Amino acid sequence: MAQPAQVVSMNRTHNEDQTLTLVTGASRGIGLAVACLLSLNRVPLMLTARGKPDLLRARDALRETGADVYCHSCDASDEKGMSEAFSQAASVKPIGSVFNNAGVLGPIAPIRDVNIAEFESHLATNVTGVLVGIKQALAHHDPGQCLRIVNVSSGAAAHGYRSWAAYCASKAAVNLLTEVAAMETDDSVSVVAVAPGVIETRMQKIIRSTPVERFPDVGKFQELKESGALLHPVAAGQALVWLLRQAPPSLSGQCVDARDKAFLRHVPAMESEMMIQARTLFNSIEQP
Repeated sequence: MAQPAQVVSMNRTHNEDQTLTLVTGASRGIGLAVACLLSLNRVPLMLTARGKPDLLRARDALRETGADVYCHSCDASDEKGMSEAFSQAASVKPIGSVFNNAGVLGPIAPIRDVNIAEFESHLATNVTGVLVGIKQALAHHDPGQCLRIVNVSSGAAAHGYRSWAAYCASKAAVNLLTEVAAMETDDSVSVVAVAPGVIETRMQKIIRSTPVERFPDVGKFQELKESGALLHPVAAGQALVWLLRQAPPSLSGQCVDARDKAFLRHVPAMESEMMIQARTLFNSIEQP
């Protein structure tokens, strides 16, 4: 379980609304939910994802909100492709925040059965992808501008699950990458990891459909679904948007648990109408 964050209040910066947010893995799930909320708040966006058709559909739908939305299709671990995305973004607006969200779950298998090529591919997306995102964010950082980098972690970084060797290891690596990046940057840059909670995404559907012989802990996730404990991605997105656009520099280097009540007290609730609009927009974009 991630440690509760130590938060201090901070008013919005005068240039906050003049900066762009770059989101990886933006065509579905949590990335898309965050993009929906930001677009309704007229935040300029650069979206990246591997699947070009889904990415273009998301871009076109979000543009209808009136926000400036751009996209670049590439793998998060592709430094050349990500450099192009960051350069395009920086040519439009200063980059104020980066959401390193792209990630995968598999391979799901006991260590004795893990395919090494699949394990390495997993690490390329979940770890190298975050490293590339941090590196490119720093390379395109205007020293006079506040930069917030938010990396998606998981409770699995600190609590092992059988058959999740790749996922647990990669999320633990994300936490330490976050800590090191925070140590290496000055006060104009904040680097935070976030465990966003248990959210109803395609990843959750994959988890629940995994045979028990491959994933012995599958029953826990099936129970979460049956009990109604899973959050809609847009509901989870409120805290993530705050981390990206308003969170104080004092969080830098930490892994925050978005379910922690002490943390959530500092996250202002969005208007109910905004949340309804974002949820409707999300549901219209994400494909079954």
